Amino acid sequence: MLGVLALYAGVTPLDGNANNLVPQMAATYLGPAMLCLFFILIIGSLASTADSDLAALSSIVMTDIYGRNLAKPGEVKPHLMLLVGRLTMIAATIIGLYLAGKQFNILELLVLVGAIWGALVFPVIASFYWSKVTNRAFSAGVLGALIVFFPVRFGWIALDGVIGLVTDAMACIGIRLSPV
Repeated sequence: MLGVLALYAGVTPLDGNANNLVPQMAATYLGPAMLCLFFILIIGSLASTADSDLAALSSIVMTDIYGRNLAKPGEVKPHLMLLVGRLTMIAATIIGLYLAGKQFNILELLVLVGAIWGALVFPVIASFYWSKVTNRAFSAGVLGALIVFFPVRFGWIALDGVIGLVTDAMACIGIRLSPV
């Protein structure tokens, strides 16, 4: 929110990097004590979110991937399941640290996370209200959404001409059919 307020106020990011907006605003407008509390708040919220996400990912990999798909029925080994979960957490942390070191633009990452969230959430909501959503249909819906998102987002498909009209029409229909 601090970064969005800074952009609305017309603050120019230091070195032209949008990732500098939040620290720049905090350093400019907060006193030393509030600045310390601000960074404790940021670190605490990031740690909590990372912990929850790692636990959820570990649980999904242990139970759904290993327990239901890789292990033979009735031969699930709890020690191996726990090891798979822990290795998943380690691998996800290493991937996260690698991506953090790449210094991506935070706004681009938010768009990416929003797209992944949308690709996952809408099939989940559909599965609550429509009994015909099977595991295969859910997976196909998520993969289909991501397959369409990436080429459009990174400009691999030009959105002009007929393709642009079709995607705009689909967006309008989607907006019109949304319950909000």
